[in-house]
Parts: sequence; C-alpha cells; structure tokens
Amino acid sequence: MSRGWIVAAVGLLTVVVTVTAQTGAFVAVSADRPVTVNEVGDDEAYLGIDRTSVTVDGNTSDGEALATFTNRFARSVDVEVAVDDPDGYPVLEDVDGPGTLGVGDAGTLTADVRCDNSTAAQSITLDIEADGGNGLEFEATRTVAVECV
Repeated sequence: MSRGWIVAAVGLLTVVVTVTAQTGAFVAVSADRPVTVNEVGDDEAYLGIDRTSVTVDGNTSDGEALATFTNRFARSVDVEVAVDDPDGYPVLEDVDGPGTLGVGDAGTLTADVRCDNSTAAQSITLDIEADGGNGLEFEATRTVAVECV
C-alpha cells in the first residue's frame, strides 16, 4: 500500500468515527404523562380544617373554639390565622392559636367572644396560612358563624 492510501484510510476512519459518535447524543425528550389531581374536603386535606359555629348566651364567653387544624403534611408546619373581625357584635378578643403543628398534631384557634347582651350574628373570616419551609406553603380563607343570643 502506498503512503497516500494509508493517509486516506486513516482520514476516512476518523470521519466515520466522528459522525457515528455524534449521532448518539440528543438535546431534549418529551413525553405525554397523565396527571390526576384529587380535590378533597377540609376534613381530609393536608391541613385539615374543622370549623365550629359559636353561640354565646349573655355577655361574654371565654376560650371559644373557632376552628381545629390537623397537620397531615409529612413535616411540621407553622399555622397562622388572621381573623377579620367586622364592626359590631359579637366582638372577638384574645384570639390564640394554633401555632406550630407537628406531623399528625392538631391545634385549636380560640377566642373570647363578647356580646354585651346584644343579639347579633356575624360571619367571621379566617385567613389561614401554613408554612413548612422548603416551599411547602398553604393558604385558605374560611368563615365561621358567631352568634349572640
């Protein structure tokens, strides 16, 4: 074999190897996958919410349970509730809870309800936020009926 023939064969081999190696790579892949999202009620949600209607007979009732929260997330969550207490009666005071809930724990939102012998009823709005860190966040708005009789 001549020297030119060997150089041509090595060059051809280099081209074949280069083309073959590059055809094995890819940039992107897409696939259709079905996604199912189930909606559940407050009593089965990751942050379970059990609201309680409150009826106060007379002037004041201390430590009334407005709602109970159950943590069904796989880690602890800090639960904060802002109460939108409208003008008039009943008036909510000393709103407390539920705070930090461990996995499977439940905590109660309580308030003192003042009626001052009025007969009135209101829907109290609860703005609920839960934070478990690392992107685990939950927000919801619910109402609770509070009545003075």
